[in-house]
Amino acid sequence: MDAEPNIPALAGPLEIHTETRGDGVRTIRLDGAVDLTDRDRLHAEFDAALAARPTAVEVDMTGVGFCSSTGLEALVRLQASAREAQVPVRIRPTARLRRLIDITGLSDALNLTS
Repeated sequence: MDAEPNIPALAGPLEIHTETRGDGVRTIRLDGAVDLTDRDRLHAEFDAALAARPTAVEVDMTGVGFCSSTGLEALVRLQASAREAQVPVRIRPTARLRRLIDITGLSDALNLTS
């Protein structure tokens, strides 16, 4: 079966890359597979992003080939914490991940972008 266009192949372990732009937006890029073993790393990274008091947080998941319920839980937790801190969050998923978010009913809880 051919891979879908613009959807990364299942990758190795999760890699997390962060940067803060000049406008104060903190970008967190996730590459690889997100599963249960990544829970604490994701929570720590998302917490650190909010603690830095950015103008916004962007989570780029276009490099994620697999995302378990652990990843979805971390995104929901980030969105809730950011709402409390009054920091906008934008999540950029792959088409496959967007479908998963829609199927699980989390579309209304997460701020998804293209």
